[in-house]
Amino acid sequence: PSIQALIHGLNRHYYSITINYRKNELEQKMLLNLHKKSWMEGLTLQDYSEHCKLNESVVK
Repeated sequence: PSIQALIHGLNRHYYSITINYRKNELEQKMLLNLHKKSWMEGLTLQDYSEHCKLNESVVK
């Protein structure tokens, strides 16, 4: 048993169980933004003129 299990008094009855949890798109996006220096960096918007040009090129 691990030291953590011994501290909790679980001796050999302690099992480490991995839990698989599926994240939705919003949660994945949030986790990918954690490395940024400031929380505001995730809220900055693209330049509108560049975005507009991209939209026009996609429509054509």
